[in-house]
Amino acid sequence: MEQTASQTSTIDLVSFILGGGLFAAPLCTDMEIVRPESISPIPGSPKRLLGCMKLRDKIVHVYDARICLGMPEKPVEKQTRVIVMRLDGRLVGCLVDSVTSVIKLRAEDIRPMSPELAAGSDVARGLWSPRENGPITVIIDPSALINTPQAT
Repeated sequence: MEQTASQTSTIDLVSFILGGGLFAAPLCTDMEIVRPESISPIPGSPKRLLGCMKLRDKIVHVYDARICLGMPEKPVEKQTRVIVMRLDGRLVGCLVDSVTSVIKLRAEDIRPMSPELAAGSDVARGLWSPRENGPITVIIDPSALINTPQAT
């Protein structure tokens, strides 16, 4: 049976840059992108947890996505953003180098991770490229990202 356009499932993703690489995460209904403002460190917290910030009288735990992925730290710059979302019932933010766009993909356009790549990452869920020789975007699971044990 042939699938029609209305039956094709799509996924909306927010794409961002980390350490020169392209990444994307599923878009949530209550997700927003903000500038990193007054992040207060929490003594004794894991290295990946930068601290907390207030967003309209709500407390947001802010994680450094670079540290979560084992990349070197980088100072906050003009284009640095925090992607704020609700995960596991709490408001969290992921600090990224920059946000590039929101993309809508057909589920079948997302390539599965090869066994070699999947074995080394609990965070990556798939790969996507807009054209044959274009850059590859790594699609991640934000919940797995902030809970990764490799960068405590």
